[in-house]
Amino acid sequence: MRTTILFVVLLAAACPCLAQGPRPLAERLAAQNALFDDYYENELRNFPERATAFGDYRYNDQLADYSLAAIAKRDKSNRDYLARIQAISSAEFSDQDQLSHDLLIRVLQQRVADYDLKEYEMPINQQNGAHTALADLPLSVPLDSVKALRGLHRAPPSNSSRAFANDRSLACRHERQLDAREVPHRENSRSMPGHH
Repeated sequence: MRTTILFVVLLAAACPCLAQGPRPLAERLAAQNALFDDYYENELRNFPERATAFGDYRYNDQLADYSLAAIAKRDKSNRDYLARIQAISSAEFSDQDQLSHDLLIRVLQQRVADYDLKEYEMPINQQNGAHTALADLPLSVPLDSVKALRGLHRAPPSNSSRAFANDRSLACRHERQLDAREVPHRENSRSMPGHH
């Protein structure tokens, strides 16, 4: 008898939840788009070099934090985003919205798996790491306007920014030395061995 009463009580409590169904399509799409915007802004904050390369100069005075605490914080954030996107039903989404939904889930699942496998303990390989990121940093920083340069002078005094500053000062010194020397004219270069 108690089992029957418990079953009826549980069924009565579950009925309103079952009758509700998914939220309206427009509401779910708005929630998904808001989540995409939030995720994108979070990525820019976590990887300021990428933000600068994309033309967003708000984080020019920062470099990404690769400390264990920052990596753990990013993992928690990835798991939160994954739970949020999975909670949004993609029923009746257009093909494009469905694809965006599925891709974000896939990216976040991969990041969670990478963290669980401690991929962060292997920060350098033949294609990625500080040795390539710092070398490519000047290529991703557009130096075409005052707005782009704003904030670079406030960059944190880390080993990487010191190395970048040293490379820049060496390049400036080399440029001044070239200006001071007399550059041979084109006619003179033709008379040099090996030039025709």
